[in-house]
Amino acid sequence: MAPHPPALEYALRCSNWNTRGWTFQERHLSRRCIYFSSDFVYFQCGESTRCETGGDLLPWLDITPTTGYSSRAEALRKVEMNPLLYLPTCASPDPLSFQENPNPVDHYVYKRHRFDVYQEIVEAYSRRQLSFVADALNAFAGVGRVLERAFDCSILSGLPTCYLDHALIWAHEGSWTRRVLPDSSHNNRDGLSTKVFPSWSWAGWTGSMQYLLLTKGENTYRRENHEYARSEIECFQIFHSGELHEIFKDKARMNAVLTRNLGSYSQKPILKTYPIYLGYEERKTQGIQGPDFGPDALQFWTEAVRDDAFTLTQLGHGHLIADREHGNVVGEQGVIKMLDGAKTHCGLMLSFHSKDTRTWHKPTRGRLEWILVSSFGDAHDRRSGLKTVDTEVRLFDERKLPYKGPGSGLVNVMLIEWDDEVAERLTVAQVHRQAWEAAGPERKHIRLI
Repeated sequence: MAPHPPALEYALRCSNWNTRGWTFQERHLSRRCIYFSSDFVYFQCGESTRCETGGDLLPWLDITPTTGYSSRAEALRKVEMNPLLYLPTCASPDPLSFQENPNPVDHYVYKRHRFDVYQEIVEAYSRRQLSFVADALNAFAGVGRVLERAFDCSILSGLPTCYLDHALIWAHEGSWTRRVLPDSSHNNRDGLSTKVFPSWSWAGWTGSMQYLLLTKGENTYRRENHEYARSEIECFQIFHSGELHEIFKDKARMNAVLTRNLGSYSQKPILKTYPIYLGYEERKTQGIQGPDFGPDALQFWTEAVRDDAFTLTQLGHGHLIADREHGNVVGEQGVIKMLDGAKTHCGLMLSFHSKDTRTWHKPTRGRLEWILVSSFGDAHDRRSGLKTVDTEVRLFDERKLPYKGPGSGLVNVMLIEWDDEVAERLTVAQVHRQAWEAAGPERKHIRLI
């Protein structure tokens, strides 16, 4: 008898090497890798994964195609272990378009939008550990350059500018703290710690992140029925040292739609219209004069309402979302129900908690506001809520607010805390459109640092 070596993915997940921040790029950007585990040596390249014992290795048993399709199994193994392989070799006008693979061997592989690739990369990288807080973006720079070429846009503090509003809607998954320089533990002369990265970037915080509020629809084979949130911010600006960097969309790109054929009934096609996401464009202008709030101050106009327009029904963890990879395991991401002025359940806030208190508490340094980032239009059918281990948390009270048809839209909002003329990001939430409109939003200029 001879022991069968474990699949490489299992060996990596059990290793300390796979928890370190700087090794993330080694694994995902190298064309060939040799892995030394405690028991076996593995080799992996673009064509195959082999062990020193010889023979082919099966990846995850629940996703392996029927025996005999070794080429398909290998293709699936590669993309399961490295989502960057989903990226196209050239840019497309639509950064969320499907990546069509000309190789018929790989046609069975689940198609993904490009933002899905970015999302998976960020979520995996944010779980890694770094010895030096200032390396959060340095250890991501190589991946960032690959993303820049694939998306044909800049990477801004770890976020791709072509869909900046999407990238802003990340959430803390479990415990978090702000990244501050070690020598700032005694605070600076203004009484504030020196923060390394802006609050609107996931790099500005320790702990893992995830995206939960950006898509609606079923996880179909080609994800054709997925609906991405529509942009509500026309232009982001960063002004520093006389240079104005604008990230903008025109009205046509903001309101782009696509009619999809979802099948037929009585020989008549079922046609439904969905908004499609077209990315932001960029331009830079030199020699501009104006107030300079630093290289990380993200400025834009959007709708805003006071934080007391909504009431949080439960502090602390609230409902805990199930782990993404194991639906029967409780995760660390909590959600809290929100009530509107009529005490109707109208939305869910993604909670966050510090390592010390493990509870959410209202900050006292400055005033709080909710600001609009993106939205979903009227629903063709009931939209799903967020999954817990044993149930589903509904987004709102469907007995009092419409869940489909006219007036059933949703908005993605961000909770910010003001400090004089600038604000910091705290968390995000999803609210029914009618409740948002009833709160009386006003258009306001935001400076997010």
